[in-house]
Amino acid sequence: MKKTARLAVSIALISFVLFSCAKKETVRPEAWSPATPSELIDRITYDNIDTLSGTASIRIFNDGEYAAYLTGAVNYKRPASLSMSVFGPFGITVMKILLAEGVFEIYIPNKDTLYTARLNIHFLLPTKKQLRSYRADVAERADDYMLNIYPPPNNSSSPDSIYYFNKRTLKNYRIEKYNDGKLIFAIDIEETDNENLPTEFSVTAGKSRFEINADNLSINTELPSAAFKHMEASRTLPLQEFLSALAPNR
Repeated sequence: MKKTARLAVSIALISFVLFSCAKKETVRPEAWSPATPSELIDRITYDNIDTLSGTASIRIFNDGEYAAYLTGAVNYKRPASLSMSVFGPFGITVMKILLAEGVFEIYIPNKDTLYTARLNIHFLLPTKKQLRSYRADVAERADDYMLNIYPPPNNSSSPDSIYYFNKRTLKNYRIEKYNDGKLIFAIDIEETDNENLPTEFSVTAGKSRFEINADNLSINTELPSAAFKHMEASRTLPLQEFLSALAPNR
């Protein structure tokens, strides 16, 4: 159960940035000028996406060893609604996750227990306007550009996110997310679909690695209101109790 729970929480965090991963690939001419923050931001935002849904299969590795295989389904609605179901063997739902109206919920069906917390999250998919309001700069190395995004306040010395781009195509192939200068997780993008959304990618968080194949991605289709309905259970606890239970045994 701990493995499943850790995976689900990781997927929830990953989903917050998943749909802003990859943009179209355009081969640049041999003689090009250095990329600007604004130019790179254009390639990691999807202002045209109001809803998105899809399924995913996930292989989990711990310390390089295969640990588990799960599947999941995700729904997103702008500006900040996200729902997810995680399936175990035989398609049984082992966990549901919801972010809606600033409330984050995790429901464990076999315990009929709901964990909740209020989060100050106003959007999941940032727009160009939002990202351009943050401080950003571009670093350059032999074959890559690195777009550094700094969270408010703008005097922060450590970036919140670093996006890596192929210098010739400007394709975003890696994302690193930080908290107070510490790497939380990294996403490496292998394949994208015709809409340039990531379909094969891996996520590394500490000693865990998740290899994810996304499928059945659908953009701007009408999603049922029930997809983002707050959940109920016979027992409701603070989210912190769930997170504490995930802490490695000492």
